[in-house]
Amino acid sequence: MLKVNKDGIEISHSRYLSDNSTGLIVILNLIILSHFDSFKFINDFFENKSAIEVFAIFLLFLLATSLGLIVSFLSYFFLELIYICLEWIWWKFNFPLFPIQFKQKFYYLVETHDIKYKNWHSKLVVFEDELLNIKVDINRFLIQRGTRILLRNISFILLVNYILFLTIEGSNQYILLISSILFLVFSSYVGFFSNVGLLLKYDLNSRSTIAL
Repeated sequence: MLKVNKDGIEISHSRYLSDNSTGLIVILNLIILSHFDSFKFINDFFENKSAIEVFAIFLLFLLATSLGLIVSFLSYFFLELIYICLEWIWWKFNFPLFPIQFKQKFYYLVETHDIKYKNWHSKLVVFEDELLNIKVDINRFLIQRGTRILLRNISFILLVNYILFLTIEGSNQYILLISSILFLVFSSYVGFFSNVGLLLKYDLNSRSTIAL
C-alpha cells in the first residue's frame, strides 16, 4: 500500500516486492518477445550487445521497481473496475468460502459490522488502520494483497501481449487473452480471501478488546 504523509511517500514491504517482481517480469517478457521475428527491434536490442545496450539492460534491472510501479498503475487504471466486479461475484455467491465452510461466519460478520458491498472496501480501510494503530500484526494480509496486485499486473502484461500479437497472422493470441482473464480471476479470488481474513482479524480483535 502507498501512503503519503508529511515525511514523504511510504511503500509497504509487500507492495515493494510485488512491484519489483512485476518489473522483473516485464524485463523477462521483453526477452521472450525478442525471440519473435515480428518484434525484431527488441531482438536487435538484446542481441547486439554494444556497450550502450549492455548499460541499458543493466539500467532496466536497476529500474525494475519503477517499471513495476508504472505497470501497477496501468493495470489498476484499466483492470481494477473488472477486478471489483469479479470480487462482487465472490461476495454475492461466496463461492471461495465453501471449501473452508466459512459462509455462515461471513454472513454473521457483515451483519455485525453493518457491511454492504457498497461500503465493503471503505470499511476495510478503516478496520486496517485501527488494527495498525493498536499494533496488530496484519503482515499476512498485506502479503496476500501484494500477491493479488502481482497477479493483476501479470494479467495486464498478458493483455498487452495479446494486443501485440493481434498484428501477427496465424498466432495463437487467444491463449494470451484466456490466460490474462484467468490471472485476473485468480487476483480477485486472492483479494477476496485477504479481505475476509482482515475482517475476521478485526472482529476477533474487537471482541478480545471488549472482553478486557
